[in-house]
Amino acid sequence: MKYRWITPDREGRADFTVLEYWIEANDRLRREALEKAQELAKQMNVHSPSGEVRDPKMILANCFAGCIAENAIIFRLNSYAGESGKAVRARPTLFDKSKDNDQVDILVSNEERPEMPGVSIEVRSSYGAVQDNYKRYTQWFSIVGNYVSANKARELVKDFYITVVFNFSQDIMYQKMVSGELIPLQLAAGCSREFLEKYGRIDSLKNKGAKYLVIKPLIKGLPVDAVMDQIFERLEIRR
Repeated sequence: MKYRWITPDREGRADFTVLEYWIEANDRLRREALEKAQELAKQMNVHSPSGEVRDPKMILANCFAGCIAENAIIFRLNSYAGESGKAVRARPTLFDKSKDNDQVDILVSNEERPEMPGVSIEVRSSYGAVQDNYKRYTQWFSIVGNYVSANKARELVKDFYITVVFNFSQDIMYQKMVSGELIPLQLAAGCSREFLEKYGRIDSLKNKGAKYLVIKPLIKGLPVDAVMDQIFERLEIRR
């Protein structure tokens, strides 16, 4: 899997660096994401957060996007923990349709102290068809937190929220998924629930009837490795 580091706002936030992956057809995390997405799609709510009925291909593509975004975060967190000598492990959780409102994407645990409660991460994915990293981070995109909608009256609030941005438009994800085309994505930004509650604002994100708590723009949050440092601290593992 190829990658590069980018700095979207060199003059204003030179400390804000972003990891961009190019995920190829034979990458393990991609194969695993597709297998999981095919099973998840069978259990998904056919309605979007705004209550509209979704096309089955869109459901599968959305599941795939969510799974590959989660896998990318898990891969980076476990790699970063290894680089830093931390006894930390991030794992995906099993989807349970009967507990949809209490679902957790990723659980991070202290391997040396298994009795400690794990730290939960919610991964949100967005699409950025226009390749302008400066505007993407300083104007257009958000860290998306918990939400309520017409068909989801509540959602379990997670410990941390991370936004992943795909470098193409949403309408071609299904094509990329089935064809094996390269999938470029950025581990954009994140924050803790406390940060979100203190600095976030409500936004519909163009989904009628939905209310999201967001940090906008992305540059107001933290780069993903800084979020992971906070997770280590919460698990009482310091650098």
